Amino acid sequence: MFVNPSDALTDPIKYWSDVMTMQFEMSVAFYEAAAQMNPFLQPLHVAAPAPRPRAKTAKPAPRRAAARKTAPAKPKLVAE
Repeated sequence: MFVNPSDALTDPIKYWSDVMTMQFEMSVAFYEAAAQMNPFLQPLHVAAPAPRPRAKTAKPAPRRAAARKTAPAKPKLVAE
């Protein structure tokens, strides 16, 4: 992809569109080159496996009494 610098003044939207396209193409090329060297990186054209469904629990975990919100204790009035 070639970006024409004179487009920056004549057509700034086309210029920045070309710049962003070029940056995207370079990042894809860099990632694909890194994926060839690192076996843990998947190539971009390989879809990621679907996430496994979460196991259903029989009952929810018990909550501790300290975690419950309680009303603050009212201060006691002291007669003088």
